[in-house]
Amino acid sequence: MKLGTWSEIVDDHGSAVAEFVTRAGAVPDGAWMTPRAAGKWTPAEETEHLVLAYRGLERSLLESIEIRQLLPNWKARLFRWIIVPRILKGRFPSGAKAPRAVRPQGTLGDRAELLSQLASHAKGFEAAIVQAHIDNPKGTMVHPYFGPLPYPTFLKLNAEHTRNHTRHLP
Repeated sequence: MKLGTWSEIVDDHGSAVAEFVTRAGAVPDGAWMTPRAAGKWTPAEETEHLVLAYRGLERSLLESIEIRQLLPNWKARLFRWIIVPRILKGRFPSGAKAPRAVRPQGTLGDRAELLSQLASHAKGFEAAIVQAHIDNPKGTMVHPYFGPLPYPTFLKLNAEHTRNHTRHLP
């Protein structure tokens, strides 16, 4: 599957984050803390989840902290082969559970603070992965469920992850 040029992938990621921030900022006040369905996250929780994810990814790259793979190697390889191509085409699996470290806890602040943190950490992650790719064009980053992915695939996957959460906003 062709992802596009590195520059296109970086631009696409930035666009996905900007779209989420814009849409989340436009959620009516009464809907900000209302789940989209029973047992689903609120727009505030969707945003907090992305803040936690991008903050962890940024930190991982800047501090050279490897993300822990949560699945056995055989299962991560199978998921890379079957699920990653679907996600890269915009078909995110429903019902996938977020790793515990990036599940929202309602502790990161109000809407303005959450959206500011999201923009900041997403931009920091993007800058760090761009630099990592410059330093090592064949480098990889570990995903908790898919294991090591090349930087372009990892960044594109995060763009699609962000788009998936954008679709959950009212």
